[in-house]
Amino acid sequence: KPTPGFEAIFAIAGLFAVAYLLRRIKA
Repeated sequence: KPTPGFEAIFAIAGLFAVAYLLRRIKA
């Protein structure tokens, strides 16, 4: 199974990606 650290990094990366896309759409 994947390591907990990998899951945490993947979740954080996903949040950053969503925030980045929202900022681009609103801009």
